[in-house]
Amino acid sequence: GFSLISLVCAGLGILAGLLVLLAYVLSKHKDKLDQNLVQVLPLITLLMAVMMQVKSGGQYLAFFGIFGVLSVIRFRSELTDQRGIAFILFAVIEGILIGMEQFFLALLAYVCILLVLYLIRVFIPKVRSVSVSFRFQDDYRVKKTKTEEFLAKLKLPFRVTKISGNYWKRTKSQTLEDYLRMNVEIRYGSDTDLTDLYYQLDHFAKEHEIEIDFSEDR
Repeated sequence: GFSLISLVCAGLGILAGLLVLLAYVLSKHKDKLDQNLVQVLPLITLLMAVMMQVKSGGQYLAFFGIFGVLSVIRFRSELTDQRGIAFILFAVIEGILIGMEQFFLALLAYVCILLVLYLIRVFIPKVRSVSVSFRFQDDYRVKKTKTEEFLAKLKLPFRVTKISGNYWKRTKSQTLEDYLRMNVEIRYGSDTDLTDLYYQLDHFAKEHEIEIDFSEDR
């Protein structure tokens, strides 16, 4: 039934969720925040705290709650940011500790994680990257291969994040313009690397008649 400690746990669950959200916001640039994650982080902590207050079978509810959260992350969500996933688990753990009335342990965990985030920010160099969108027309398969070979020669880490286009949508009743778009994330170390990268990409695009767009990540 209702008890004062349950009310306290619910209130602390909300507070802890907001503190986890604050840590997430401070760890990311405002343009890179996942708005869906911003909305659900406090709710996750509150829900886990409330479930753990169920005296009969609370642990089983918590288990299925965690299983459900992880399943959504793995199979239903478009969340690919590993830091975002870590903050979801952070919110889950804080909720469980508060629901188990381990308030000091919840506070200790929060302080320790904040300390780790601070040390990472201070001592580990930030990985900078630029997103480049290539749009291929006319022999797009050949141009895509040449682009991948060119990127490999840059000796900078890169990964293809998305490939799209309407080249496969041609039908008898409708003719669409063939094109292929490839989005690539390229990592660089210094501003000099970025300047050289812009120059080489621009020269390559003009030489092979490829449209490119840049979007610098923060």
